[in-house]
Amino acid sequence: MLEQMRKQGASVFIWLIFGILIAVFVINFGPQSPGSSQGCSGGGKRTFLTVGETTVDDAAFRWAMNLIPGESDADRAAVAFESLIMRELLAQEADRRGLRVPDGYVDRVIADGKLHFQGALLQEGDTVLDFRRAFYNEDQFFDYTQFKRWVQNRGMSVASYKKQQNREILASLMGQILMGSVPASREEAMQSYIAKNTTVSFEAVRFDPRRYGDNLLVTDADLDRWAAAHEAEVKATYAADAWKGKKQVHVRRISLPKPADTDEAPAGQPTKADPAKTKLEGIKAAIEAGRTTFVAAAKASERDPQRAARGGEMGWHDEGAPNLNDPLLDEAAKKLERGKVSEIVETEEAYTILTIDDRREGDLTYDQVKRELAEPLAREAWGKEAAKRAALAALDAVKGKSLKDVFPAEKTGVIEKDFVDVPVQSGGGTGSAAAPETGTGTGTGTGTGTGAPAEPAPLVATDEVLPAMGPLDPPALETFGPVARTANRTPLGESAELAGALFEELTTGAIGPKVYEVKPSVVAPAMYVVVQVTAKQLADVTAFEKDAEQHTAILARERGARYLVDWLRTRCMALAEKREIKPLWEAVQGYDDQGNKLPITYAPCTSFNVQ
Repeated sequence: MLEQMRKQGASVFIWLIFGILIAVFVINFGPQSPGSSQGCSGGGKRTFLTVGETTVDDAAFRWAMNLIPGESDADRAAVAFESLIMRELLAQEADRRGLRVPDGYVDRVIADGKLHFQGALLQEGDTVLDFRRAFYNEDQFFDYTQFKRWVQNRGMSVASYKKQQNREILASLMGQILMGSVPASREEAMQSYIAKNTTVSFEAVRFDPRRYGDNLLVTDADLDRWAAAHEAEVKATYAADAWKGKKQVHVRRISLPKPADTDEAPAGQPTKADPAKTKLEGIKAAIEAGRTTFVAAAKASERDPQRAARGGEMGWHDEGAPNLNDPLLDEAAKKLERGKVSEIVETEEAYTILTIDDRREGDLTYDQVKRELAEPLAREAWGKEAAKRAALAALDAVKGKSLKDVFPAEKTGVIEKDFVDVPVQSGGGTGSAAAPETGTGTGTGTGTGTGAPAEPAPLVATDEVLPAMGPLDPPALETFGPVARTANRTPLGESAELAGALFEELTTGAIGPKVYEVKPSVVAPAMYVVVQVTAKQLADVTAFEKDAEQHTAILARERGARYLVDWLRTRCMALAEKREIKPLWEAVQGYDDQGNKLPITYAPCTSFNVQ
C-alpha cells in the first residue's frame, strides 16, 4: 500500500497527493455507505503520533483509519500515519503564519456535504465528492440527527469530527497557498506544450557492452597484461579475509557436443558409434600417451570458443564442492588425481573429459588470485570499448544510406558478415565519430541558447589492444514511436544528448551524426546507439494559442504540486532525522496467520519520497 501511495504521489493533477484510491473510498465510505466495519472506535486521549511539538491523539488516528480502505490494520495504520504527518506539517505551517479557520466555516462545509482529508477536499477526478445524501433528508434539508448518526457509525462524536475537519481545512488552505506560490509564464507553458505534443518515431541499433565483454576470447596473457596495467584497481577488490583457509583445485575440460539428431539403429543391428565420442576417445588417448597436452588439445577441440582460448579453463573450484554446473562433472572431478584425465562423462548435451592440473590451499595471496579478480573488471572495460568501436563502425557504414540499408528489417536485424567482425582487437579503432557530411540529412538544430552546457565531445576509440572477439550475433534494428519527450528519458534510456537530437535537432529521415551514449537504468551500464528519425509530428502552436491561459494554469499547478511534495519531504525528513516524528509502533505491527509478529517495515515520510 505504501508503494501505491508513492506512485500516486507522483501525479501532479490530483489534490490527494499521497492518499487512497477514490473509487475504493466511495465504495467503502461514501455517502451511500451505512457505516464502516473496519474503523476504530473507543475513547481516551492516548497519543498515537508526535510530529515536532504537536501530538496527535487517538481520536485523530480513528478519523484517519476510518477513511483508509484495506484489509490489513497494519497497512491501514501506516497510511493513516502518513496522512496525519502530512496534515500536521501543513497545519503547523499555517499556525506559524497565523492562519485560522473562520468561525462557522466547518459547519458550512458540513452543510455543503463536503469533507476534507489529507489536506484537500475529497474528490474523484475533477469532481468533488458530495456527502449530502448522508446528511440531508428526503426533503433535501440538512438533518442534524441523520448527520450525527452517520458520524457515530464511524466511531466518532460530532465534536471530534468537527475538530478533525478544522485541522484538515487548515492544512488544505496551507497546501493551496504553497501550491499557488509557484508561477508559470505563458512562454514557459508554450515550451512545455511543444515538448509534450511533439512526437518522434525512430529506428535504432544499440550496442550493449555486456554482450561484447561476454564474448571476448580472453586468455591468461590478456588478464596478466590488464592486471599489470590496472594494478591499483584490481588490488582494491582483494579482501584477504575472503581468501582464507581455501582448498581448491584448478579444473580444465575438453567438451564435444553431441550430434543434434541421433537416429537409433534398427532392431537387431549394432548401435553406430557417436563420432563425437569417438573423437574424444582419440584425444584422451593422445594426451595420456604424451603425444599432445591437455591445454593444446583443448585449444584445438573444445566446443566453447572462450574456454578453448584458455586451454579448456574452468577456473579454481573448492575441492569438496566443485560446482561445475552438472552433478556428473562434479563427481568426476572429485575422483580425479592431479595430472590425470577423467573418463568420458556423458551429459545431456556433450561428451566431456576433465583434468586437474594444479592445487592450492591455505590463505591465498593477491598474486594467486589476481586473474580471478581482474577478469570481471577487464571484461567490463574491454566490453565497453568493443561496443563503442562496433557502434562507430556501424555509423561509418550508414553514411549516405539508411539504417535499413545496413540493418535490413526483413532480415530481423541480421547484417552482412563484414559488418559483424569489427576489428576490436586492433589498436587504432575503426574510425572516428565525427559528424557525417550534410548528405546524411542530419537536419538543423534549434540551438541550446546562451549559457547552455557544452556539447559532449564525440566518442572516439582508444588505442588499447583488446582480446579477439568470439562469435557474436549482430545487433538488431529496433523501431520506436511515436513518442513524446519526457525530460531526458528516451525509450532507449536516459540521455540528454540523444533526447535533444531526437526532439530538437534531427529532421525526418536524418541519421544521428554521432554515436550516443545512453543509460538504460540505474544499475545497467551505458550502451551505445545509432539512430535515424523516421517520422516527426510537430506540436500545433495554434492549438496552444486558443487555450494559452488554461495551459499556463496547468503548468503552474504541475509545478505547484511538485513544490508541495518537495516541501513536505524536506520538512518530514528533517524532523525524522532528529527523531521528532514518533508513531505508536504497535499500531503498525503486523502478524502472520499463526499470530506471530512480522517485521515492521513502515518508516515515517515513506510516501513523500516520490521521484
